[in-house]
Amino acid sequence: MMKESTIRTGVHVLLVAAFASLLLYWPAILFPSIVGKMIVFRTAIEIAFALYVWLLVRDYERYKPVLNGITIALVLFGAVLGVAAVFGLSLYHSFWGTLDRMDGLFSYVHYVLLYVVVTGVYKDKESWLRLCRVFIIMASVLGGLALYGYVWRHDIAFVTGNQAFLAQALLFSVYFAGFLWVEVAAKGLRRVAPWAWFGLAFFALIMLFTTAIRGAMLGMIGGIGLGVAWYALRNPRRTIRYGAIGLIIAGVCAITGIFALKDSPIIIAIRPLERLSNLSLADASVSTRLNAWQTAVRAIQDRPILGWGPEQYQAAFNTHFNPAFLSSVGESIWFDKAHNIVLDIAVSSGLVGLAAYLMLIGVAFRACWRYYRLQPLRGIILTCALVSYIIFNLTLFDTMYSLIPFMLLLAGLSAISKNNEEQPKHTVCISPRIIRSTGIGIAGIMIFLGLYGNVLLYPTVVAARDAQVQSLAARPFVQIANTLEPALRRPVYASRDIGVFSTQILDGYISDDAVATSKRFHDSAASVAHVLERARQINPHDLKTMIALMSVYSMQQQFDKAEAVYDSMVAAFPTIPNVYFHGAVAAITAGRNDEAVERGRAGLALNEESGSSHWQYGVVLALTDHTEEALAEFERSMERNDFHPKPEEAFKVALTYRSMGDAVKTVRWYEITISEAYILIKHNRDSVSTNITYIQALLANIQLETAQERLDFLLENRPAWADELKAFVESLGVKSEVSNDSSDSSK
Repeated sequence: MMKESTIRTGVHVLLVAAFASLLLYWPAILFPSIVGKMIVFRTAIEIAFALYVWLLVRDYERYKPVLNGITIALVLFGAVLGVAAVFGLSLYHSFWGTLDRMDGLFSYVHYVLLYVVVTGVYKDKESWLRLCRVFIIMASVLGGLALYGYVWRHDIAFVTGNQAFLAQALLFSVYFAGFLWVEVAAKGLRRVAPWAWFGLAFFALIMLFTTAIRGAMLGMIGGIGLGVAWYALRNPRRTIRYGAIGLIIAGVCAITGIFALKDSPIIIAIRPLERLSNLSLADASVSTRLNAWQTAVRAIQDRPILGWGPEQYQAAFNTHFNPAFLSSVGESIWFDKAHNIVLDIAVSSGLVGLAAYLMLIGVAFRACWRYYRLQPLRGIILTCALVSYIIFNLTLFDTMYSLIPFMLLLAGLSAISKNNEEQPKHTVCISPRIIRSTGIGIAGIMIFLGLYGNVLLYPTVVAARDAQVQSLAARPFVQIANTLEPALRRPVYASRDIGVFSTQILDGYISDDAVATSKRFHDSAASVAHVLERARQINPHDLKTMIALMSVYSMQQQFDKAEAVYDSMVAAFPTIPNVYFHGAVAAITAGRNDEAVERGRAGLALNEESGSSHWQYGVVLALTDHTEEALAEFERSMERNDFHPKPEEAFKVALTYRSMGDAVKTVRWYEITISEAYILIKHNRDSVSTNITYIQALLANIQLETAQERLDFLLENRPAWADELKAFVESLGVKSEVSNDSSDSSK
């Protein structure tokens, strides 16, 4: 039989793997910055929990679960989420979540199991600190990768996919490393170790501010400010009190100076300071969140007790959508999160869920206070970590980058909130046999669900990603269909996401008559429609599924079914302009141009101040051969500062003006195309079509040197694009390079 020490080592290795999942970037998988990480994390936790149950069976007294206030609050909150899912819009959707977020009850259970394993195996402070060291190292590597991305790739979040997610991990790393710095320094060791932890804390702090995420910066400022003020008031030494008060005054003066000098060249040149200084109600990001929060409040009033169900915020948002929202957000998007943890929880699980969450936070603060009474400085650090986390989450939402360290923090509070003398001997009211049996049952269920939610998911997302790459590279449709077919056939929980994604691929080939009329295209569309129809039955309130299904039915020329889907969308979400614009496109496909224009006009009427609404109405007019009216709508959209067209779309407008002989507006739209494409390219948007459009617009606008530089860069740094780029160059009338003659031919 395996030795106990070997099992413990296995648990530790698996927890290291769970933390290391934050570092993964898996280009071969759909949504490479999140899906691959979650598959590894969830698999590692499932196996680690099974090994922990093995330890529990072998030596119950040593590894018995910690049944304290934090554990009870965690389980209670999870139970409320489960009840809310049962009474919500879709139990299936609430349990599994979506592929692009990988949240839901299934993932939440893994975070709770992480807490259970850590508190069951790492029961004392020293063993907990070993795990903290692992997380700090992983977060530091993540920060190093972010620094590499910032300097060499011009994309600080190329691993995490979002700068805010990176900031979440760095925030906890600052406090954990600061805790270790104090802990090691207090032992009187005259080594480099204390300063090493201080250096890692400082590095994480610098990288956090480099992300320029205002919620993270405010959270850190609030947490550190609270810590300094608390320590100043409670410390008996006068010099320390005065020094802390001086730091507070200096901090207040610095922040005041940043706001007062926000237009100075120095503040503008430093992006974190520039972002912080522009924090106001007039800021687009702030006004967007305020509008989203107002929508969330209306959704809470609609279902106040148990909410709409976990992962159902988007349905609540769409149901109570305010068209004025588009004037601030600048495009037709729908929030799937409230960007405020309090509102997120209240919408998903009602006031009951919010009460359970606040109880969890309250129990955590109570544990911090108990530890403060024993170790003041360390207690302040953990309290400030909790405060910074809460402030940050008032502008964001939880992800694996915050929940993994948050569970680690809760486990630490369970281990160190009381010293051995004050902590009573642990007694369990539940029978050990029941706990063992329950643990074995949970482990078996999680491994079974893991096979469905992780193992079977992997080849599906790989196939979908391969199809996406082939589509971007303009491969023959038969090749793409063969790649995508296994992903459509495999019954995984992400089938809805695969169906929506497949619809986008099919839409890219609908203009090719040879492909769109082929039997293979029809068969693929039928498979996608089947997947989407099944997803619609599971979650009938999902607007993305409805739009994709209507589009696929239109591709199949099943116009009655498409019309039925459109009617259901209008009935469920009458205030969303995008519903009418998509319905207009479906009507155009069916040959009902007059009806399409009416639908487009109805969408525009919901918010005529929105640039995106004018643009989409212009697209409808252009598709119905109302060219001059369409151009007028495009011009109106550009008169508003809330909208940025896609470069490919802007270039088509330029070509339309050129065909009409309007040289002035042709050049103007060339410049718009160049500007919009450069913005995307600057943020590392790797798209063949965007880069080719950029080069085309440069050539047309006679910026030959810049076009040549961009083409040379792509040929050297994007070898996978070589065939497409060479075909593009040959289409300009040359064999190997862009020249003045080629630029003339492009015009």
